[in-house]
Amino acid sequence: MAFSTALATWWLCAVICSLTGVWSQSEMIAFPSGIRYPTVDPDNTRTPKDAYLFDATDVENKKLSLSFKVSQFKHASQSQFRADPVLFTCIQKVQNAMQKENERVEIVSGYVPASSMTPTTTHDDYQSTGRAIRIRIKAGGSGTKTKNDLIIAAAKYCVPVLEQINRDIGITDLGDHIQIHIQGPDESGPHYSPGTVATLAMTGIDQAYDVVGAALCPAAESPILSTAGDIFPDSVSTLEEAVGGLEEPISRDNVEDFGKLTHYPASHLVFQDTESSSSWCGKEGNPCSSCAAIVGFTPASTLNLRCADRTMTYRLMKFLRSLGKAVSLEWSGVKLQVLEAWDEPHSASPTGDQAEGSLYYEGRAAKVTTDDNDAGKLSRLSQLAICAGVDAALLQADHLVIAALKQKGTETRTVTFGDSQELVECEPPAANGHMYKLRDEFSETEAKDYPLFDSANRHDYKLGQEVTLGMFVPRDGRYLRLSPHIVSCFQSIVIAERKHGIDPPLQVCRSYYNQMEIDSEIDIFDKRYPSSGLGLSMELSFDCNSTSDHSSPLDLYDQMQMVIQQCAPIFYRADGKSMGIGLYSNFIAVDMRPTFKAWASHEDLLEGVSAAEFQEYFQRWANRAIQGRIVDPDDPQQVCKTTTKPGRQDINFKHAFPEKTFIDNADPNRCIPNSNTAFCTDTYSHRLKEVNRIFTEVKRKHVLRESGLKSALEACIKSCDACQQGEIWNIKVEGCNNFLHWVQFKFLNDYIEETPGDDVSLYLQESVDLKHYACHGHCLNKSPLFSLMVPSTEKRYRPNPDESIEERLYSTANNPLPVMELMHQIYAMSAKGIVKVWVTNEKELITLKDPLKHVCLYNKNVTKVEIYVGQSSNKGTVSGVMQTFYAEWVKQGCPQYARKFLPPFTVSDLPPHMSKRSAEFDMREQMLHHHRNWENRWLNGHPLI
Repeated sequence: MAFSTALATWWLCAVICSLTGVWSQSEMIAFPSGIRYPTVDPDNTRTPKDAYLFDATDVENKKLSLSFKVSQFKHASQSQFRADPVLFTCIQKVQNAMQKENERVEIVSGYVPASSMTPTTTHDDYQSTGRAIRIRIKAGGSGTKTKNDLIIAAAKYCVPVLEQINRDIGITDLGDHIQIHIQGPDESGPHYSPGTVATLAMTGIDQAYDVVGAALCPAAESPILSTAGDIFPDSVSTLEEAVGGLEEPISRDNVEDFGKLTHYPASHLVFQDTESSSSWCGKEGNPCSSCAAIVGFTPASTLNLRCADRTMTYRLMKFLRSLGKAVSLEWSGVKLQVLEAWDEPHSASPTGDQAEGSLYYEGRAAKVTTDDNDAGKLSRLSQLAICAGVDAALLQADHLVIAALKQKGTETRTVTFGDSQELVECEPPAANGHMYKLRDEFSETEAKDYPLFDSANRHDYKLGQEVTLGMFVPRDGRYLRLSPHIVSCFQSIVIAERKHGIDPPLQVCRSYYNQMEIDSEIDIFDKRYPSSGLGLSMELSFDCNSTSDHSSPLDLYDQMQMVIQQCAPIFYRADGKSMGIGLYSNFIAVDMRPTFKAWASHEDLLEGVSAAEFQEYFQRWANRAIQGRIVDPDDPQQVCKTTTKPGRQDINFKHAFPEKTFIDNADPNRCIPNSNTAFCTDTYSHRLKEVNRIFTEVKRKHVLRESGLKSALEACIKSCDACQQGEIWNIKVEGCNNFLHWVQFKFLNDYIEETPGDDVSLYLQESVDLKHYACHGHCLNKSPLFSLMVPSTEKRYRPNPDESIEERLYSTANNPLPVMELMHQIYAMSAKGIVKVWVTNEKELITLKDPLKHVCLYNKNVTKVEIYVGQSSNKGTVSGVMQTFYAEWVKQGCPQYARKFLPPFTVSDLPPHMSKRSAEFDMREQMLHHHRNWENRWLNGHPLI
């Protein structure tokens, strides 16, 4: 269920369920098959040993697990049955293992009501609890597996499952089949029928808790603790700094927390058995259990029968299993010895063996050595422990201490922040669980999206380059929920503030609220209410501890655009989430939510606009940020140093070169400027003739600055050099740019303003097929300036007047001219409203990149760019290239000249209907064709060809 759906569910429950007090007493119990079955209501006969009661009507052919149906387990004479999902979890695991050996398990009998059975042993009556099953290997398989293999498999796959619910297993040999049952909560350890069952079960348990291989740990390369007092990681001085200190000692009386610890039942590790000789353990009157590993004996998982040193957190047990395997592979015949794990008071030490506040009292630390007690192995043992992934380790003179972070459940679940930093999901002590529990509208599956983390003693733990865990620590200082996207958002804000010199920077004043804080501090109608307990929000201010001018609402209002710009794209990339941003009197609230929302806590903060206008304004800004259209260079000063000032036609324009124009003088292939080439000498008179032709046309119009205009034209048209860099090229560019800006030949923009339907169009000049579409409205070819300049750009001359061979006067090889590029740029700057771009494919779009950049990055009068693609199959590629351009341009805009954000763009097919081409269009095409096809004309007209 999505967050929005869960929230809606909560509102429904809050309004209906809590008011009416009507709740169903029937529970839905999920089985390994994935099917949820309703319990029979009421079930007045259920005892602590009994499983739930279900009605088999209409569900006999449905499955309890992948391989077993209701009909196979229920009693044939009964319409109701008892069954435990945990039992079917382990039985299905047994079935899966047998199937890999080409064998199958079949049920001999399952639930049998007490009225239909006559128990002959004390364990026969388990069938009436629904927590027992009789199985055998089905005939017709490979024949390689026996009943003994079935017993081993039952122990291997069922003991770890039952250990999670603090129950022991019962296995009874019944001749041609076996019974597996779940021992009752008060029964004394596991039950095995006489004979070899216990030994076979121990074999299965050892297989279950064995580890396949060990992490590579080369002695020369891996971290090592060599001197007593050395600690891992070396960034801390105590184990508590690395894994968080003790919160509350766990005792056997604290059944819920003690039940969340695990019990290591296998024989791969050796456990020192010191407490078992005490007269009491935990408290006076409570007997002590042995930790010895005796063949045929399996330590009890039942809570009261657990021995202390075999008891620990699941995370610590994972480390010990891996380390134990590494030890056995490193030193043949040697085992890892556990001297101490979970600790409790006992008669020999009434306050416990460890100092007050020790991690041992939570089962998160273990004192280990090798069972040969060779102190010379301890440094290498520390190395193996670090390679095994322990969270922390401390070397002492005669032992090694390893410690574990808090962890929820049996399996480690981590959340990654930044590139590689991880936090481990945990849970608080049961007594404080209500403070951190999510509201009832969140299902168990949904709750997994909002893990809880432990921040104790880890405030300096880096979650990103500029962000530490301590920045988000709640007031109670320990547990919090925190989304990596909130961290990424704040990281981005920090970088943006540094780039733009915002001082003082924004700080995180609050992030996570526990449930008690929500109830007491946040009104149910406050927009922060839904997200404050989920780790999806934060509150930002310039000073969290004062009411200085820097924290005024006006200053915070000014930062909202920056916050949206940094965070909205991050949230959107997180499964399409949107953003909430609220302005309060002394902070900005930021959160993740299904749809964008901007609000002010009071109408006085709206700066004279309505709440709807406030929402709309910031909604548009968020859209621009998500679409990557907000211009925000990484180094604004550097960008401005390399940017040529763009502009529309203006008599006051003056070309200015960027502050930094790099020429690699060491490049042996660089072009060396030279205006005295034979080509330049031979074509001087032709270039001068072009200057005179153009200026004659210009003088027919009103000339405001004739002398400057003539000089600019001469620098543009009369200059000669083959390079496109260097001093002469700069003279050309400056002259051409000034002339094109100053000359009174326009781009027909007055016509465009009068006829707004004729939008400015860009297209590749060589694309004749698209020219009709582009120039149906307005295109560069229609402008008087284009008509004035294009004859010169296409001009040919005869090197030998007596011969008919012609060459281009301004060829790229001999004398490149920047006129066409500059005209496209100025034309792009002259556009208003919608600009249309016509291309066949992405290659043509790339060719138009420079004028497009001026349209999108510098022209503040453009509202939209519409791209039309001649080949429909190329639309996706064209759109991708345009997105690449946008990603590049938003980092290249000099704030002095650039827009604040790029215009939106669309990519479409060519319009299906366009009017016929005009006679003027055809005539202009004929002129261009005439100029561009001089070689064909020369060949076709030559008398000898």
